Amino acid sequence: LIDKMKWIVKFPMPSQGSFTEFDPKSVLIKLKDGREIYKEVLISKGMRDNPLTPEEFKLKYTNCASKALSNEKVTKSFEMLSNLQEIEDINDLMKVVIR
Repeated sequence: LIDKMKWIVKFPMPSQGSFTEFDPKSVLIKLKDGREIYKEVLISKGMRDNPLTPEEFKLKYTNCASKALSNEKVTKSFEMLSNLQEIEDINDLMKVVIR
C-alpha cells in the first residue's frame, strides 16, 4: 500500500527547538475516484491540552518499552512507574529496566 502513495510535504516540520504543541498538522488524501479526505489537528495527541487517556498512555509505553525490554519487564516497569511515589529504593526500578 505504501508504494501506491505519493507524499507531498507542503509545510516541513519546524527545526529542532521551534516546535510547539499548537502547530497544526493536516493530511489530505486524494482518492482515485476524485474524492478527498481532509483532517486537521490543531493540538497533537499527548500534549498538555490534548492528553493521552490512561489506556493510550499504557499502550504507548508498552509499544516503546517492548523494543528494549521483555514483556515481563515492560509490565513490571509500568506498574512501578505508575506508583513511583511508593518506590523506596530507585535501584529496584533500575534492576527492572536495565537489560
